[in-house]
Amino acid sequence: MRNKFLFLCLFLFGTLTACKDTKWVDVPTGTPPEGAIIGKPGEPEEPDDPTVKSFINCSYIRGDFFEINRISAASMGACTDLIYLAARPYANGEVAFELPLNDATMTNVSHTGTFQGRNGVVKFEGTSFMNGGDGLLHSADGAFNKFTFGTYIYISEWVDGAFLFKKMDGNSTIIAFQMGATANSLKLSIGSSVATVTTPDLATGWHYIGLTYEQGTAKLYVDTNNTAISFVGALPNEVPNTRTDFLIGDKFKGYLDETFVSSLVVGTSGRNPITFDNWNNSKILAYWKYDDATKPGKDSHSWLGRLNNIRTALQGQQGDRRLRLGIAGGEWKKMMADATARTRFASEVKKIIEQYDFDGVDFDFEWPTNTNEFNNYSATVIQMRSTLGKYVYFTASLHPVSFKISPEAIDALDFISYQCYGPAVMRFPYEQFVKDGEMAITYGIPKNKLVMGVPFYGSTGSLIAAYYDFVNDGLATTIEDTYTYKGNTYTFNSVETIRKKARYVCEEGFAGIMSWDLATDIDVTNNKSLLKAIKEEFEYYANPTE
Repeated sequence: MRNKFLFLCLFLFGTLTACKDTKWVDVPTGTPPEGAIIGKPGEPEEPDDPTVKSFINCSYIRGDFFEINRISAASMGACTDLIYLAARPYANGEVAFELPLNDATMTNVSHTGTFQGRNGVVKFEGTSFMNGGDGLLHSADGAFNKFTFGTYIYISEWVDGAFLFKKMDGNSTIIAFQMGATANSLKLSIGSSVATVTTPDLATGWHYIGLTYEQGTAKLYVDTNNTAISFVGALPNEVPNTRTDFLIGDKFKGYLDETFVSSLVVGTSGRNPITFDNWNNSKILAYWKYDDATKPGKDSHSWLGRLNNIRTALQGQQGDRRLRLGIAGGEWKKMMADATARTRFASEVKKIIEQYDFDGVDFDFEWPTNTNEFNNYSATVIQMRSTLGKYVYFTASLHPVSFKISPEAIDALDFISYQCYGPAVMRFPYEQFVKDGEMAITYGIPKNKLVMGVPFYGSTGSLIAAYYDFVNDGLATTIEDTYTYKGNTYTFNSVETIRKKARYVCEEGFAGIMSWDLATDIDVTNNKSLLKAIKEEFEYYANPTE
């Protein structure tokens, strides 16, 4: 056990010299932990009791990994600040979600409880269609080069030209999947290119069909047959990245059930009902079960569903914490370069925070690289703070190779999560961690706004692997910072190195630690967990024991 007397001497000295620079954690929702300041971001903070300190323990949640149970409620509960990475900006300032909420509106579509052995289906009359919104087969990150469209289908009448789905830009086809002129003939159009396929009998009874597309190659899977039927005809290597509505069933006569769109090529996997395993399930972009008669167009797989599941998982966890929206990627450089787009973006983010009851927002835009981009980034931060007001928690994630935002932007942020890690191997050691922190301080970022980042993964310099994989592969030591995994030697942070970094953060008066990310660590209940090491060090320094 550490020497309590020595610790108290050091602690008192640090308190006297650094208490003005210490960020005291405020949790806008719930009751702040003992010793924390009761207030809102932006308000002056004076500690009531400078002998008790709360450190920020921040980490990111990626929805895919939460969904496949790589992130436990206990691990989330061990953090005081959680960032759910779910959104990205368009160039014009609108906000898109990586897993859009595609609740469909129905036109002349009726819901049927039971039809020919299937429960909860929808009927199309030829004048019917459903609109799944403009979030499908389109992304702020670029065009789709693969996807799967799957559904159960019952054809009442074969109608030449009836659409199973389509995206149109006025009279121009973006992508369309249609019935052909003769029974059992189907065609896929992407732009002006058309490919066709002839199927087994679809004209009677229920059938499952799965259309897959990957870099210009289209295939059709029918019923349980996992042998694909190839389309004939040349198609482009990607779907035009045009933002327009995804319409299902226009001119179609018949019934649909269990309709989905996936960003992967999945064939007949997961049919009846549509339930995929692990990663495949997480990549479903929209899923209409049609089981809710009051809302048959409900999308059963969306970012909002994930958010609600995260909140449900957190309900049983003790302590107070923020849950904030994380925004990354997309067309952020174009958005930030346009003052009108920046204003729109800030307004959109504020609406999302208010509508969905987030505790704030985090920027993870990687990264500005020149003077203009730093100026634009700073202007966006200042605009966001102005729009949000001083009471909404607002942070940004920067890196030692890219952190020189303006003093005004620094002032506008509650803290900066500082990515003191790779992929460069040189960034992992403790000594570099200290240097990177000193570099930011010298530039003008106060310690009370620096949340020092640590990695929950390893790097070769070019390859990345999760700490989770190292442990599951048989990692025995908690003190070594290299590990050979699948024939390659990775540099990472061991439990002891993470502890050393956490102690440095505590002793030097930084705001806390950010980790990337919860999915790459092992569960916090395991003694080899890096998050557990951080939590234990923070608890010790806040409440030292013999």
